[in-house]
Amino acid sequence: MRFVRCQEPFSTADAESVEAHLVAGRLDVRFVDWQRRPVRLAFSDVVAFKWDPLGSEGAPRDDEPYELLDSPWIAELQSAHQIGSPESARHFKLCFNAASVLDVIARELTVLAAAE
Repeated sequence: MRFVRCQEPFSTADAESVEAHLVAGRLDVRFVDWQRRPVRLAFSDVVAFKWDPLGSEGAPRDDEPYELLDSPWIAELQSAHQIGSPESARHFKLCFNAASVLDVIARELTVLAAAE
């Protein structure tokens, strides 16, 4: 299991007003970043997600977004036949400082314009 910093252009540092909405397999996450700019993310083909106040799985407790490679959660979902292959899903971990960690198993993460 390896944590790799997401390359998408957003920061979870000092995020406020975090919202998550799941509709038709797409998880929309909105928050206000440390510069008071609205951020909107879309996770497509979501298989699972969870809020983890403890930040388990050895995640860094910082304010960075990560992709978890060789994810044990993806392996577990594959064993349970919830996903076809490990390549069909990615494990994203958004660390919101000391507040909580959002884990998402999805095909893709897209940063949307705040007004979309």
